[in-house]
Amino acid sequence: EVGLLTDEFNRMALSLGSIRQKMIEQNRRINTLYEASRIVSSTLTLPELLEGLVNQARKLVNAKYGAIGLRDSDGNLMKFITSGLTTGEVETIGAPPVGKGIIGLMLKEKRPIRIDSIGEDLRSAGFPSHHPAMKTFLGIPIISGDRILGSYYFCEKADEESFTKADEDILLSFATDAALTIERAELFDRIARHEEELEKIVEERTKELNAKTMELESAY
Repeated sequence: EVGLLTDEFNRMALSLGSIRQKMIEQNRRINTLYEASRIVSSTLTLPELLEGLVNQARKLVNAKYGAIGLRDSDGNLMKFITSGLTTGEVETIGAPPVGKGIIGLMLKEKRPIRIDSIGEDLRSAGFPSHHPAMKTFLGIPIISGDRILGSYYFCEKADEESFTKADEDILLSFATDAALTIERAELFDRIARHEEELEKIVEERTKELNAKTMELESAY
């Protein structure tokens, strides 16, 4: 009986340990989502917003590296902002990707892509020789209606495991909110540029009117 009680106690201890770990992970994700919602509700420029979104998304799935890429109306990579890389690593890598291989594929796909070994995937265009080592991959499309705005890219889980269906699901939900936020930021950005153009036009017209006024006054 003592042996049975010991076995039962050990099973309970393992179960409690597992539950505790899950609660810690859930709490971490809740805190990350809260921080993400704060970023979304803040008044930020589009680059600042994208940086905040990819940083929080990377933390959600405990990935070492992340990036967010936006595409233009022709489907080409327009912006590419990384997370998890040092300034030195970014400078060493050099020019941002142009949208080949898996990065380009994600700009066309409306579904997530999980890869356990990038180097063995035929769709991969490979990495430059000085690029940090990356093996596992998770790509999440950022979609609004029928329009693909861009994609999230994540590599290397911090625990060295592969990305899971649970990672995929939570990021799909996160990407839905991100799409709305990005569209709003793009709208504000267009409005701001339009206002700048109007201000320049008004300034030029004002100069022209002042010049004509001076000409008329000098004529008298």
